[in-house]
Amino acid sequence: MKITYIAHSSFLVETEAAVLLFDYTEGELPKTESGKPWYIFASHVHGDHFSPCIFDIPRRLKVRCLYILSYDIQESRVPEMERNQVIFMESREKIMVDGMWVETLKSTDEGVAFLITLPQGPVLYHAGDLNDWIWEGEDPQWNLEMEKSYRAALDTIKGRHIDAAFVPVDPRLASHACDGAELLAEAVTIAHLFPMHCWEKYDVVARLKQRGIITGKGCHVADINKRGQVFEIDPGKDKNVGR
Repeated sequence: MKITYIAHSSFLVETEAAVLLFDYTEGELPKTESGKPWYIFASHVHGDHFSPCIFDIPRRLKVRCLYILSYDIQESRVPEMERNQVIFMESREKIMVDGMWVETLKSTDEGVAFLITLPQGPVLYHAGDLNDWIWEGEDPQWNLEMEKSYRAALDTIKGRHIDAAFVPVDPRLASHACDGAELLAEAVTIAHLFPMHCWEKYDVVARLKQRGIITGKGCHVADINKRGQVFEIDPGKDKNVGR
């Protein structure tokens, strides 16, 4: 499985059978093996997670695309010629798409997070903006409710194993930047965690690793430090990692 960091919260995952693209708004897309179907996910309508440019991909790259979009992205944003290739998902929904299970979690911000079980068995998690958004200086009661909401969302997947998790580690949260990722690692087991939503301030990735909470659970944290990085993982070999 080849994973390419595109930009911000966007990653491209290429398996032997398919290509999955998450929250693409900008950046260079890598070349992929021809003939594979593309599944393009958008977790919510915010401009740093969704752009209508995704609907140009079939013509630009000459690939077949199916779009799986959060319910809060208005159908009017989808070109009429692509509407029969779009699936809108509500939060807390589970569907089968071409042999893969796609589940959604309710975000603590907008839209959904995606939990995807591929036909071969590997599990991917893309959080979108599902995170423990604890802001320094915010009303303490608001922050308390935020953490409760985040934990409630994670409870719906508690005990699951994830092979590749794409998770916000937002430096704007200051001392709380790593909280959401660490709470996720308490709720589930993760083989590989890919920090995202860093606003290209990648020093927060080193901070996440130095804290040791996630790596101490046997999870490998990807050293995200620039656009276009490529990582290769083998879920078969990693099946005991993070369990």
